[in-house]
Amino acid sequence: MADLHYISIYMTCQGTGPLRHDQVAVTVSGKYNRKSNPKIDDSIEKKWTEIKSCNSKVFNASKFRFRSAQKMMTTEADISCLLLNLGITNYQDFIGTNLSSDGLLLQTDGLIDHGDSQAYLSDPMGVGAIVVTSDKKMILIQRSTELLEAPGMWDIPGGHPEPQSLLKVSSPEEVTCEKLAATSKTLPHAIFSSIVAEVCDEVGIPGESLSEPLLLGILRNMRTCGRPALEFFIRCNLESDEVIKLYHTGNHSEAFESTDIRLIPLSELPLLWITEPKFWASLSPQAQGSIQLYINLFDKKQGSGDIKQ
Repeated sequence: MADLHYISIYMTCQGTGPLRHDQVAVTVSGKYNRKSNPKIDDSIEKKWTEIKSCNSKVFNASKFRFRSAQKMMTTEADISCLLLNLGITNYQDFIGTNLSSDGLLLQTDGLIDHGDSQAYLSDPMGVGAIVVTSDKKMILIQRSTELLEAPGMWDIPGGHPEPQSLLKVSSPEEVTCEKLAATSKTLPHAIFSSIVAEVCDEVGIPGESLSEPLLLGILRNMRTCGRPALEFFIRCNLESDEVIKLYHTGNHSEAFESTDIRLIPLSELPLLWITEPKFWASLSPQAQGSIQLYINLFDKKQGSGDIKQ
């Protein structure tokens, strides 16, 4: 197994196999929100003002806050075998907590005050995907150095589900747990669909060329104080040369977020950390963890690049 210095595998789907959206349930509640503290809240506001003064492109938006996940027993009436417990947060709080130089102190304060290291952290739930082409290669993109998180690193396509988009509202202040809870039955599909949209927007692959995503597991990025992300597997019916050509056209909506693309043969993934140590070190923690999740679920007996169903 690769040495994962900055990633913690919170949950893997090894027992069940990769999950479809109809095998996942979601609850949204205010009790899963970040704990408020006047001193911390003031610090978040100051950090946000500093960031905005240096980068005019930065804007606030609502995010789902990941609190926990629990496996469930399926029944004939309900085939859900994973429950996601979510609150709401926003990008401003993420900048001021998980990405803050005070992040470790906030974790210590959370343990002291609430018995929970993540209590004061934003912990926005990210999504990422191992996208595999028809000629069995994995897609990686190099993040722009202008991004605040993992600048310049090689990464898998990914982002965040957007509560504002789901509720069709224009500001984070209009997003409430009550409104999201009222749509809880549609949230799993919306969350799974968000990673497909991210692949389209970041790589330029048409949606019709991508399969339904399957959940591989959940990671926590320790470089950003345990920032959580759902990691998926998606098949692409295009060959690697076609994907590279689409990427370099630059017509996709988030082309500015990355500067290069590389495709790695699946056969090279298990030993990549040994055969290309410098490149492995240039991967984001999320990319490293996602590769390990994929390897853990890989059906070596098939030898086909397919994961267990």
